[in-house]
Amino acid sequence: MKFKGSIGVILGIAACALSATASAARDWMVFDAEIVDVAMYYDGNYHVKRVRFKSDNIDTRVTCDPTETPDANNIRVASSWTSQPPSSTGMAMYSTLLSAQAQGLTVNLYMDSSLCSNGNYGQQISGVQINSD
Repeated sequence: MKFKGSIGVILGIAACALSATASAARDWMVFDAEIVDVAMYYDGNYHVKRVRFKSDNIDTRVTCDPTETPDANNIRVASSWTSQPPSSTGMAMYSTLLSAQAQGLTVNLYMDSSLCSNGNYGQQISGVQINSD
């Protein structure tokens, strides 16, 4: 019986450690981004909400291209992609990006540093905050 309890404690500690690691991957990682364009499309595999932006204020945890390294015009790419049709949360984020672009306001992007699509979608975004510039 004592052995079974020890395993439960060890599994509980491991679950807490994994949970803390997973939540640490999400944070505000791009700041004062000027939106170049916003797109939403289905590429045959994923429903994608993509933002192309300019910003030199990028957190060091962003290690995914084309988010980390801008192109020749200093444009970076980040996206949200899922195999499921867009949710109301995803549509709200897309709408917020469009609103910021229309008003010429900069945004901060909430990202998941553990989700990357090098060369295609960039770092996974899961939130946006409009700055009042």
